Amino acid sequence: MPRPRVDLDPWRDETERRIAQKHTHRQILGWLAGEGVIVSKNTFSSQMVAWDVSRRTRMAGTNAMPIEAVERAFHITNHSDQMIADNITAQGISTTRD
Repeated sequence: MPRPRVDLDPWRDETERRIAQKHTHRQILGWLAGEGVIVSKNTFSSQMVAWDVSRRTRMAGTNAMPIEAVERAFHITNHSDQMIADNITAQGISTTRD
């Protein structure tokens, strides 16, 4: 009989934050185990694919403010990436030019 599916949604934001901080899957699996959540590498990897999460993910969670600010600046100005990043950061929105 297969094990019941583990719902990782309650740990999504923290998992995405850890991935953005370049934690390895092994480190995150260890953290989850400490939280009482035991999940296989394959299940974890499948969930990361479903969430579209990788080290290249620009932000954790669903905060769309930086994306909207960059898109707005990109479409209405001729500023460089650095200028857009500087202006957005000056507005109190955390971003990078990458």
